[in-house]
Amino acid sequence: MGISISKERFFYSSGLILLIIYYILFPSSEITSKLEAVSSILLSLILVFKSRNSIPLMVAMLFLSYCIYSIGVGEYLVGGPLGIPLTEVKNFHIYDLTLRIVLLFMTTLAAFFPKVTEINPPKPKDNVVIFYILIIILVYIGIYGIDRTFSNQYTVNISPMYEYSILLFLFGYFSSGDKFFRKMILVLIMAIYIFQDYYYGGRITSLQIIILAISTIFYDALNKKTALLLTIGGVFVNSLIGAYRTSFSLYGFSIWHVLLSLKDRLLVFDTPVYAYYASATHVASTELINIPFRERIISFFNFVVSIFGGGNNNSGNVTKYVSENYFINVGGGLFPTHFYFWFGWFGVIMAALVVCFIFRKICTKNSDLYSLTAVIVISTIPRWFLYNPLTLFRMIFFVCVLYIIFTYGNRFIYAAVKGTSLKKQ
Repeated sequence: MGISISKERFFYSSGLILLIIYYILFPSSEITSKLEAVSSILLSLILVFKSRNSIPLMVAMLFLSYCIYSIGVGEYLVGGPLGIPLTEVKNFHIYDLTLRIVLLFMTTLAAFFPKVTEINPPKPKDNVVIFYILIIILVYIGIYGIDRTFSNQYTVNISPMYEYSILLFLFGYFSSGDKFFRKMILVLIMAIYIFQDYYYGGRITSLQIIILAISTIFYDALNKKTALLLTIGGVFVNSLIGAYRTSFSLYGFSIWHVLLSLKDRLLVFDTPVYAYYASATHVASTELINIPFRERIISFFNFVVSIFGGGNNNSGNVTKYVSENYFINVGGGLFPTHFYFWFGWFGVIMAALVVCFIFRKICTKNSDLYSLTAVIVISTIPRWFLYNPLTLFRMIFFVCVLYIIFTYGNRFIYAAVKGTSLKKQ
């Protein structure tokens, strides 16, 4: 007999209280850091278990768990060459405090994350006009949304327009009428986008498109076993791209050397490790620089404005703001440390509760808008968890706006077609 929801919630909430007491009573040490790293990994696996009834969400949570594993092993359990070579804020105090922030976020998330049942994709509407308009836009972005000049640095050359194309893919599916030919067109363009993203050094955008495809076009064709195999394959592909990305050359490229590298690196994924270092710069700015609270509130206000008004070059972009003014990082930054920068420990708990609230809404409501929102939130977990919380809130906002445009556009086209038919009669 399973644990009831109330007992499960009591269990996790008690663990959250004990964790806070532990933080107060026990100072950081090498042993506590290793213990906290293992605990974070276990909590991420609990989220995978809680998401097991929805294959797309389970795949996304497996990715999140892989990120937590990479951070734990790369920076704490093994470290050394598996960690990041940057050292400006890589000291015991800041790094352990950052880990405790992640652990508090994961504990709160596990405590209040809703019991997820199957999340069905939105039922496609048949609107050939809107579908092909979106296809034309996607083709344009696919051609002009990438900087095709090669760089010797470890960089990604795609534009923000290319990243946000996932919204067009979603509404392309939504307007496809579930027609086989139209879905195959989407699959072909998705494959081109993924190939280009990989070829020019990206990985996260491709992963988002893959999760989107799993959540929509291939939803009925997958089971848990297939999803797990895809995830394992994704780990290998990410490592291939990482090896290629260091030189942007296939000369001397060896799959066997990649396999050996995977073994030597214990499957550690370098992107979350670098993002974690950026998170440590968030923490260092509040702890070592002692930024005035007013300045941090202005940063949060700019962040909120960016959700609706665009523009991510102000202090609301915590990672960039910190890198330009306090401690250098190479981009990224985990979801909870942004909120720690703004509101301290209260912000970390608030961040987890906001995520739980969003998932509770999108996973329990049955309508096209909620289904579209669920798909986009799940598909973009790699971006908003590892890079910037702005992605989560902007994507929800854009889905609402595009849904309104689609609804009225659909009605207008239907009325126009119907009017033309009546005139012919």
